[in-house]
Amino acid sequence: MTDFKIVTVEKGASTEITKDKFSLDQQGITSWLISKTIISDNETLLSFQDIMPWTRTGGETFCTSFEFVTDKQTKQIFIKAIVTTSPEKSLTDWTKRRELLMRNGIAVSHWYHSSNATIIEDFYPNTSKVVAFEKLLTIGKKLDELGFATLKFTDDIMADENQNPHFIDFGFDLGEPSDSPKTNAKEYLLRKHPDRKEQINQFYEGK
Repeated sequence: MTDFKIVTVEKGASTEITKDKFSLDQQGITSWLISKTIISDNETLLSFQDIMPWTRTGGETFCTSFEFVTDKQTKQIFIKAIVTTSPEKSLTDWTKRRELLMRNGIAVSHWYHSSNATIIEDFYPNTSKVVAFEKLLTIGKKLDELGFATLKFTDDIMADENQNPHFIDFGFDLGEPSDSPKTNAKEYLLRKHPDRKEQINQFYEGK
């Protein structure tokens, strides 16, 4: 195999590889990436680097990330571990909510693998601040129509390099859908953007 570069940090993403009984070398990491559907079996792994150690990033999750380079791509990947009192049930709930958003036209984070209360997904480098406001309005209105009693829903949106929004968190802050439409997302937008009150109201009224 070709020369291979690896950089790991203590308690970094590489701990997931060793936990799954793969070795921290070119062959082992390649096999692990293939097993998680992150790369194809015809790619040559050139480097692997832990970006950050496992860190609590919210009330329900710890996260870490890594970057890899193959002869076909360079990509940063995010790993989330759900740490609720019933993590497997939480993952099931997250999955259902994520699928509901997808079915209703809301772009969500791309999951490569999910099991054992752990999610492996694409890394999105930008916050919702770079997203066109009308796209946020579209997401907020859809969440209200689906009956989600959301909190600060734009905090759960990250954007890719092209400023396209992706919903990334399907936990407590999103909550469960309801047969009764809500106004939580609209009210949050009005509080956060009082200067856009007219635009928000017109959008919700379909004008």
